[in-house]
Amino acid sequence: MFVSINHLGVPDGRENEISSRFDQVKGHLEKAGGFLRFRLLRPQSEGAKWLVYTEWETAADYDSWKNSPLFGRMHPHHGSPHDAPISASAEVVTYDVVTDCAP
Repeated sequence: MFVSINHLGVPDGRENEISSRFDQVKGHLEKAGGFLRFRLLRPQSEGAKWLVYTEWETAADYDSWKNSPLFGRMHPHHGSPHDAPISASAEVVTYDVVTDCAP
């Protein structure tokens, strides 16, 4: 299993906007090959970063999605103000799952 976590700095006042936009993303991610799970994590501490957590069967599945037209449509970063990035900063960190425990 492969995990990607995007650390987003969300400006004050745009919290509802980021939640709404990521709600729209869920249906698109489900179409990606090897996709397992998506979570948007809101920080409990003021000033902390939001986390966009995705799980994939393999790193190759994640890379295929990142290079797909679907990814491009989900991350326009240009055009109308609605399509502009919400976050003030973003850092993606990827992981291989070494140990996992679930009920």
